Amino acid sequence: MDIHDLIQELDQCSAADIPDVAAHLLTRPGLWRTRIGAYLESLGDNEFVELVSKSYVPDVEPAAFMLHDDPAGRFRLVLGHFDRTRFHRCRENGKVGPHHHHFTFTTRILAGDYQNVLYENTGTLARPHLRAQTVFTCQEGDTYTLPFDWYHMVMEPQHHTMSLMIRGPAECPQNNRPMGLTTSQLRKHRQMLGDLLVQPESHAAGARIDLKEMCRLGREILE
Repeated sequence: MDIHDLIQELDQCSAADIPDVAAHLLTRPGLWRTRIGAYLESLGDNEFVELVSKSYVPDVEPAAFMLHDDPAGRFRLVLGHFDRTRFHRCRENGKVGPHHHHFTFTTRILAGDYQNVLYENTGTLARPHLRAQTVFTCQEGDTYTLPFDWYHMVMEPQHHTMSLMIRGPAECPQNNRPMGLTTSQLRKHRQMLGDLLVQPESHAAGARIDLKEMCRLGREILE
């Protein structure tokens, strides 16, 4: 299965089925970095710039590079890349903390690892009252699905940690900010991503992390 096949399978789904189908697809064995590298190479420069301009948010980690935008608005494929220096700069500037996304997403870790903190929210989405519930390590081959209304925080990513995210449709308002990158800078990023994606990798199937079970275990430990 290459990335074009993955997109075709998602094309046949309703928006409601995207998270489950995405989890099924992303746990399949295969050389995922090789697949994504080939797909990235198949995109023209103008197409890549247009896609990334829709998803890239400056001064946020990971940097998000969109690879496919479903015309019907049901899903997007996004390649995430962590730069450890950038991450620490974001943390020093107060830009690393608990947050939720405006979409439900399923992701597979392609390289590296990071710590993921999940929070219980006894408030509302707009006015949260959060309590750390559990923390776990996401490493190469792991997949998980995070609902849009769950607060989480990523900590201590390994340098050049990468992930493939399948985002569902928007489920709440988002903050739109200018991209802040020139076309020349995007081309350099694209070259760097391509170089990272050709590194040796395992052919093993992915391991799906059950976030509800992780939270249950976390509550037991805290109690």
